Amino acid sequence: MLSSRTTNMPINSQIFTAPDGLPSIEGNLDNSLNGLPQDIRRIIPTPEAVFVEPLQYNDANTIILLHMDGTDASTTFTDVALGASHTWSANGNAQIDTANKQFGTGSTLFDGSGDYVQSNFNMSSIASGGGDWTIDFWVYIEEYNSYPSLFGEKTNNQNTIEGWCPAGTPAMYIQQGGTYQANFFGAENSVTLQTWHHLAFEHQGDVYRIYTDGVRGGAEKVSTISITTAMNEQFAIGRFKNNNSSQFFLNGALDEFRVSNVARWGRNFTPQTIPYG
Repeated sequence: MLSSRTTNMPINSQIFTAPDGLPSIEGNLDNSLNGLPQDIRRIIPTPEAVFVEPLQYNDANTIILLHMDGTDASTTFTDVALGASHTWSANGNAQIDTANKQFGTGSTLFDGSGDYVQSNFNMSSIASGGGDWTIDFWVYIEEYNSYPSLFGEKTNNQNTIEGWCPAGTPAMYIQQGGTYQANFFGAENSVTLQTWHHLAFEHQGDVYRIYTDGVRGGAEKVSTISITTAMNEQFAIGRFKNNNSSQFFLNGALDEFRVSNVARWGRNFTPQTIPYG
């Protein structure tokens, strides 16, 4: 039978001796164990440090949160973010699809030809002055067109932010006042067709990062210039415009789209398997 030895400390502060060959652990013992026989109370070997990814929820730093849930073919998109309130409208054939989704009852389906969802949100509202931010979501690309668009916002040839995924490589381009800021790529060929992947675009301090399924790809891009100009074309999901005003769209689906006014990770992470709430 396993044994334990005690000191003169109270019962909730005992030192337990593990069997031969295992280290002991000292700490508080939950009072709920007081009724157990002394020799079968918890005896725990000292574990190695293991990082457990904390769950993230809808919080005050959540500026946009679209679960993309609803009835099939619905064009109603409800933003449940606690940190702000934005309205969204469907364009083209963008609609809820209940057959293919990562979470909940649906995702947003885009057919690659004129489909996008647009809001009154402007990136400068959170990024002005060099503020940290994160855009993350789940994406399912049905097939690659020239530039599968993920999100975008633009004023003219001088001010733009674009996220896209050419040939399975997530990328982002940011330009303000005609000054080059960030044009870089994530992990090459990391987004495979007809598979759900988590993508995150993050700005922290002077650093931009792109993660695919929680793993940072490509080199960190350092830029001290931030998004300061309010763009007159509203933020869109599933579409972006380049400097020649050509439009590019997504053929696929997006789910659990979130924008935050903080850098959510700053390191590799494990995407959680439940919605943000």
